[in-house]
Amino acid sequence: MINFFDYLLLAETIPQGNCYQGPPNVIWLHLISDTLITLAYYVIPILLVYLIRQRQNLPFKGLLILFGAFIICGGTTQLMELWTVWDPAYWLSGSIKAITAIVSVYTAIKLYYILPRIQNAPSLAGLEQLNQELKSQIEERILAEQSLRKREQRWQLALQGANQGIWDWNPKTNETFFSSRCKEMLGYDENYDIGNYNHQWWTHIHPDDVDQVIKAMEDHLAQKTSYYVQEYRLRCNDD
Repeated sequence: MINFFDYLLLAETIPQGNCYQGPPNVIWLHLISDTLITLAYYVIPILLVYLIRQRQNLPFKGLLILFGAFIICGGTTQLMELWTVWDPAYWLSGSIKAITAIVSVYTAIKLYYILPRIQNAPSLAGLEQLNQELKSQIEERILAEQSLRKREQRWQLALQGANQGIWDWNPKTNETFFSSRCKEMLGYDENYDIGNYNHQWWTHIHPDDVDQVIKAMEDHLAQKTSYYVQEYRLRCNDD
């Protein structure tokens, strides 16, 4: 292992700094520029890590991590450019460049396959529009529910004011509603559960009238009659 690192740091050539010709300003131009580029390369992955930690539900998180690794490798390659100005560790520099090349190619391939998913992902403007539409739908639903509650209150007041026995049947769900006055007319308490389904209501119809009531209902549902009008006897609680 020691021989391997000695081999990487082998200095059989001269540093890059000895190759520069001309005024020292040229060397400092390269040194300052490479230093700033290296710092930027290392700061960007730190910011990416911070972003990923702050946004746990961030899409394409794996791709961002891969980009961070790619940028770190690029920064390390740039750092070696600085190093070899004074120290001719070209084998170490070349090895880091090889690693950077592998990571770069893998990142490019990964991006190629993920690109269709990124293109199909909704834009920020699209998400904002969708959010506004959902907000509008929620507001409309709240207003509709408030309106429905007001209508229900008016319906209950109308039932109480009419003092009539009212029942309502929903053919789709077969559920039946009975007003408090309707239960009272049959001799039951308003809290008595007559039954929520139409066939349970039939048990309260006089046996001699059940067949004609059912036939009249079937004729109306078959659109043979314009209105459902039928007189029949009901069995009260004391029957």
